[in-house]
Amino acid sequence: IAITCQPPVAAIPPYSQTTTLSYTTNEAAGSMSPYSYSLTCSKPAPILDISPGAGAMISFSSVTQSISYMISVSNNGAGPLSVSQSGSLSMGSWFSILAGSLPISSLNQGSPASIISIMCTPPTGSSPSTPFIDTLVLSTNDPAQSIVRFTLSCTAAPSMTLTPSASSTISFASVSSTSTKTISISNNGAGSLSVSQSGSLSMGSWFSISSG
Repeated sequence: IAITCQPPVAAIPPYSQTTTLSYTTNEAAGSMSPYSYSLTCSKPAPILDISPGAGAMISFSSVTQSISYMISVSNNGAGPLSVSQSGSLSMGSWFSILAGSLPISSLNQGSPASIISIMCTPPTGSSPSTPFIDTLVLSTNDPAQSIVRFTLSCTAAPSMTLTPSASSTISFASVSSTSTKTISISNNGAGSLSVSQSGSLSMGSWFSISSG
């Protein structure tokens, strides 16, 4: 009796199968018939190696325009590895997956790591004190890590430009009556900018700050 195991070529679970082979004979009564064998067969499985590790918090801090972060994916198993995004990021998410990052198909053991690039782009005027949180869910064909989740956190930041630049000397030259100079403030960052005077001018100062 020749018994053959031929697993499907596709690198998808399950990676092993067990069944029972039973048969009877026409032996005389009292023999051991029926007979049975337990048959087990397995095929090579992928082993996901991901950095940062599954479940990690990926933080994007003080983002003025946009910034990217890279997740590294390797395969330490004999079977080819596949990785794809499961579901979508939330509607209006600050995060995006760069084109070409996913899906990952047939990544073999010993091959260079694949990179998943995540971009955070805060909307203009975002609060610099409240991070935006989302979840990235990946689906893999590693039987031990079929679902991998990452928490994504991004905080916007302002980027102030002053004209004249900070620490400059603002000279009013010779003033016979009143003279006014201006400081121009602009924000080149996604986070909203707040500016206030720190402390007071000296007592009896010749200078004053216009209201509004």
